Amino acid sequence: FFSVTMAHYYGTPVYDMEFNKPAPWYQGRVACFLGGCVVAACVTMGVKSQMNTATENYAVTAVPSVAVPAASAVVNRRFAQPQPLNRAEVRRARFSNARPSSVALAAGEWAPSEKMPRKFIVGGNWKCNGDRASIKSLVSSLNEGDNLAGSGVEVVVAPPMLFGDYTRGMLRPDFGVAFQNCWVGGGGAFTGEVSADMIKDAGFDWVILGHSERRALPELMETDETVATKTAYALEAGLKVMLCIGEQLDERQSGKTDEVNARQLAAVADKITDWSNVVIA
Repeated sequence: FFSVTMAHYYGTPVYDMEFNKPAPWYQGRVACFLGGCVVAACVTMGVKSQMNTATENYAVTAVPSVAVPAASAVVNRRFAQPQPLNRAEVRRARFSNARPSSVALAAGEWAPSEKMPRKFIVGGNWKCNGDRASIKSLVSSLNEGDNLAGSGVEVVVAPPMLFGDYTRGMLRPDFGVAFQNCWVGGGGAFTGEVSADMIKDAGFDWVILGHSERRALPELMETDETVATKTAYALEAGLKVMLCIGEQLDERQSGKTDEVNARQLAAVADKITDWSNVVIA
């Protein structure tokens, strides 16, 4: 290592420079010291500026008295320690921010209106699934929920036909129970079928008709006319009908959704005029 004195650097031949002299203790340190002081001063000024800004923004005394609660709430919320979420409070907050109609439904204040003359309805089709043990478990869970009376929402479940009476006997009365299918007419020599009259006599109010599986499965292939005939007879027998319509995947991909829905509804419209007991699914 070597040092070069500034007095002999510029315009002095290299051989005239002084080598091997020990550097003064302060050389190379003064600049670092001064630079550190400048940085420290800048940081201090920046912190003070931020503190002043924060004080101006959040100082309760600087806010009019009517705004003090809001300002203090902001400060507390901003700097308070996080608290564990209360699921019940989160649910209430979610409902409180929902549309008025949803709030009314949750509060049990729903009533028919020109804009919403009918209730919301939730249907659960269990299809060809379950046994006595699993159905008992599911019904127990449903029975633990809130009472639906006056809520503006109707809930109907559709167990397999064999378990309809078993389900109805355990399920709370504010839930409805539907059959998944019925025959096109009354009783007779129709092995394996159940008529709408039998369903009504057994104490049930709903039946599902026109499900896409019954329309599309090759073993069944129910036509639009068959579904329409079943719907008309079920309504005459005093049942409410969940009328299922809808396109298959290939029909959707080819842009025929509206065409298929209109065709299926038109077949039913040819046979009934009163739709008050029909829910289109």
